[in-house]
Amino acid sequence: MGDYSNLIVIVLIVALRFLMDRLIVRGEDRRRLTDLDKPRIYSLIINGVVIASIIALIIFVGDTPLFVGLALGLFALFGLSQSWLEKKYLPNTKRHIATLLSIGCAIIVLGSYMLFYPMA
Repeated sequence: MGDYSNLIVIVLIVALRFLMDRLIVRGEDRRRLTDLDKPRIYSLIINGVVIASIIALIIFVGDTPLFVGLALGLFALFGLSQSWLEKKYLPNTKRHIATLLSIGCAIIVLGSYMLFYPMA
């Protein structure tokens, strides 16, 4: 048997996101950013920038402790930008609150994991 701590962290983050969506986003208006045209384009641009930034981090920073801080910062910026788009285009769904809470919980979980299992 191997070490399943990475899988447990991923499952925990996905479960937190699902739970936040179910508990906070209620009512008939359950739209997402992908249901609208203009925010979908903005969301795709933001996703592309985040993916390019992560690739640049992997290439230029490597596996130093600086990588963890920068990656968590990028993750936080991604969550804030998604939340801002949801607040702007879907104000009645309260989806932006669920996004902020799930990103915050994910950063806490990832930060705690990196604290207990630091990169070699």
